[in-house]
Amino acid sequence: MTNTNIPDPHDFALVLSVGSTIRPLIESINYYHPLYVIFIASRETNANVTEILQQTGGILKHGTITLSDYQNLLECVRDIREELPKKLDAMSLPADTLLIADITGGTKVMSAALALAMMEFNSRFTYVGGDKRGGPGDRVEDGHEKIMPMDNPWDVIGVREAASLAQAFNAGQFEAAREKADFLRSKNSEYNAFYGGIGAAIEAFRHWDSFSHDNACKELKHALGRLAPYDNRRHENFRPLYAQLQAAYETLAKISQDAAALLEPFRQLEPGLGDAYLRDLVGNARRRAQRGHYDDAVARLYSAIEKTAKIALAQKGVNNSAVTRETLEKAGGELAEKYAGEPDGEIRLPLGASFLLLGSLEPGHSAACAYGRHMDALAKNLETRNKSLLAHGYRPVKAEDYQKLFGIALQFLGIGEEDLPDFPALEVNSILF
Repeated sequence: MTNTNIPDPHDFALVLSVGSTIRPLIESINYYHPLYVIFIASRETNANVTEILQQTGGILKHGTITLSDYQNLLECVRDIREELPKKLDAMSLPADTLLIADITGGTKVMSAALALAMMEFNSRFTYVGGDKRGGPGDRVEDGHEKIMPMDNPWDVIGVREAASLAQAFNAGQFEAAREKADFLRSKNSEYNAFYGGIGAAIEAFRHWDSFSHDNACKELKHALGRLAPYDNRRHENFRPLYAQLQAAYETLAKISQDAAALLEPFRQLEPGLGDAYLRDLVGNARRRAQRGHYDDAVARLYSAIEKTAKIALAQKGVNNSAVTRETLEKAGGELAEKYAGEPDGEIRLPLGASFLLLGSLEPGHSAACAYGRHMDALAKNLETRNKSLLAHGYRPVKAEDYQKLFGIALQFLGIGEEDLPDFPALEVNSILF
């Protein structure tokens, strides 16, 4: 789609690749009347920049990027990518300034490099063609030039938005990722359903990350249905991601089942019920830490350790928030004496006492043994947590504090880090056709 509207001169910069012929570039400058121009030149054509400036005038600010090797496509792209932000900054222009790239001048390699480099910027293209050609290289004859503005084809393809979507999702910025999916959906009628499905998947992981497991399950099931038609050889790059989404749904379904059971009034849990929920809680803590939110991560780890005892006791029919004196007497030892005066059936056990009761009811239970091994380290780490900003103090939790408690939590659950559920990492090629 051709866009002939010329923006306000303060709102864009004209980027020109400079070759041996300067007349088309002068026509381009006279057409756009830019206040800011960036020339892409070789050592051999640098002198032409001076000539262009002399014949045009009125350019408020300009800069020149001199290519190290105008015949090497990779080097040209690298030079333009590295130098363009510096030139914009020198002109006091923001990084997202609209760039109108004129690919008329220079060698074919220079024009191709400029087009490729523009993929990463807010840009569109222009070209000086004409209705009469002649002379060396079948050039447009002087006086017959015609400016042909063009939208950036990368906007149609969606590379920039897809890259932003993947980056936002991988950083846990689900709302921003959903906005990009909605944008891609609106721009591409052929893949409207596909990006609708991607948007639904993003929404599912947003719910999952917020512990809204039931809503996450519904959204992800809906997303898989919308995306199923694209799981084929024609869309080969998408197929690995679809397989990851299917696996994520299976994992999520187990976690959701656990969450639903734990939300019900207390009942004895079947063996293994609640384990997936605990792994998800520690996995959530890991994601928070990966984003630098160590206070949040440690709070989740503490909750996971506490719930390890609660769930293990529930699997034995014991509610550690309402323990009976009979249960304590059966366990024997110091707990029965300590809580002898408490109302029967209303005894609420803290973390340490819960693990001691678990060890009394089942000597050798892995979580109870883990508590015995890490009791001192756990107490020290919990003291750090209690002094944190999100608890009772003012000290931010450090990365090393998180790492210590993370290792302890894994031992309480009796698993390795590889056993934790995680979200898929989006790659641009998997969501772009």
